[in-house]
Amino acid sequence: SGYYYDQNDSIFLGHTRLSIIDLSKDGNQPMISNSGRYILAYNGEVYNHNSLRKLIDIKFKGHSDTEVLLELIDSQGLNNALELIDGMFAFALFDRKKKKLTIVRDRFGEKPLYWTTINNQGHKTFIFASDLAGIINLIPECPVISPEAKNEFFTYGYIHAPLTIFENIFQLEPGNKLSFNLNYEENFSFEKSCWWDSKKEFFELQKNKF
Repeated sequence: SGYYYDQNDSIFLGHTRLSIIDLSKDGNQPMISNSGRYILAYNGEVYNHNSLRKLIDIKFKGHSDTEVLLELIDSQGLNNALELIDGMFAFALFDRKKKKLTIVRDRFGEKPLYWTTINNQGHKTFIFASDLAGIINLIPECPVISPEAKNEFFTYGYIHAPLTIFENIFQLEPGNKLSFNLNYEENFSFEKSCWWDSKKEFFELQKNKF
């Protein structure tokens, strides 16, 4: 396990790692890019990381797919990197240059990603985690069951994103990314966008058949 903390930027990223591809310390997270611009906390697997490694003109420290994903974002930009990677993932990316934090979930939501906001001594705090327990342990009050989510569970057998079983705790929708600027002189506002749409992809495939 490890963490990244910057008091000036008011950001803390923690990570507990299950080592699979690269068992050495070179795969530890949160990971800082070779340029020093980006910090990544990532859960998942990029299946095509070996082929993507060839697109990046740096000397890699280790053999993890985490490092490939991070350096691909640094060299190609986040949006282009998302188009290139094939895998299941949920990750948080901090851009130290733009003071911008972005959380991203994979195309079909194979990896979970939850978030909420709380008021902390007059400041709004953004909290995210790969499971609900990680968020519940950080919020000041016991969460309340969401009636809407409860009805959805008993009707359909599951809870559809962005809802969770608790009020004011959300799951990021599959194929979406959510970001905000950490500059507190600006308004605390989120920017959410869909980077991959399953319906759009389906209709594109159907169109290409004819």
